[in-house]
Amino acid sequence: MSVTPLGALGEGSGEHLDQLDTLRAFAVTAVLIRHFWPELQPGLDLGARGVHLFFVLSGFLITGILLRSRALVEDSGRGTGLAIRRFYIRRFLRIFPIYYLVLAVTWALGFPDVRSGIVWHLAYGSNILFAIENQWPPTTAHLWSLSVEEQFYLIWPLLMLLVPRRHLRTVILAFVITGPLFRMTGYLGGLNWIALQTLLPASFDSLGAGAWLAWIYTRPSAETLRYRGQVDRVALLAIPVALVTWFSGATGWWPRAEWLRLAFETTAWAFLGVWVIDRAARGVGGTAGRILSFRPLVYLGRISYGVYLIHLFVPDLLYRLTSPAGLPYPTRNPGIFLVFSTISIVLAAMSWHWYEAPINRLKRRFPYTA
Repeated sequence: MSVTPLGALGEGSGEHLDQLDTLRAFAVTAVLIRHFWPELQPGLDLGARGVHLFFVLSGFLITGILLRSRALVEDSGRGTGLAIRRFYIRRFLRIFPIYYLVLAVTWALGFPDVRSGIVWHLAYGSNILFAIENQWPPTTAHLWSLSVEEQFYLIWPLLMLLVPRRHLRTVILAFVITGPLFRMTGYLGGLNWIALQTLLPASFDSLGAGAWLAWIYTRPSAETLRYRGQVDRVALLAIPVALVTWFSGATGWWPRAEWLRLAFETTAWAFLGVWVIDRAARGVGGTAGRILSFRPLVYLGRISYGVYLIHLFVPDLLYRLTSPAGLPYPTRNPGIFLVFSTISIVLAAMSWHWYEAPINRLKRRFPYTA
């Protein structure tokens, strides 16, 4: 079976993965702007767009890993048990250590949101908690997306490794369709706004769109070229939907478009993300390529998980340190954005080099190719 064009669909290094890391940097920067400098948003929820770009990237990379693992299983005649175990071990080593460390530290420091919802956060059920309570807590609101990712990981490996190969595209496209259907039917059924954003099915279209691109990349080379044309055509269809939903939301120009925004805005942006990721995965040249390969941005993308996980705890933590000493605390932008973002990045860099990277090196003992 021919696997194209990224050995890069797995975990590795190289220019193409550097450019994908820079997309992570853009996504986490959008989240930082949303939370620390919301006035910069052009009538568009940059935080939501950044999170769903993370989801599309995750669907792309995770599905690529799983389909490559499946090909190895089929070529070697081994069962799927080893591939599933190694997938979960590697995900555990990458995601759990810093997540539970941050929860432990913030619980010990008495953060109310952490303590009141600790059982939900420990079980990666934060999104369900927020949907039930119908409110965003001030310091743990961002944990909803990490819960969505973990819930996705529970079901996706089984589908990608066990569903007959001829049905994989159908399963992936069913996920894409489920996203807008869930949001629309949930809205008509009276689900609250937070539930419509944070429950797992609400993000199926973003995760599934990335998975669709990964499926294309693992087709034989001639088919991959043909399906790439579909990526371009879908992106062209997505542009007017994204523009109309953005403009109507920013201006109130079309009040009745609320259902359109709810159902299809995320889907449209997800497929625009697919188009961008497709190009970055193959390597963009010229000025755009130099930007996507700019080393500070690549580095920010590499530590973006830590930046995302830590950032909403930073304002409260900084206030606890500055208030007793009578030190100045940022109260206006751009100071708020610069100070809080810088602290988030520094803490994430420290975590990466001293804590996460050494643990991640253990993944070498659990290669997908065994």
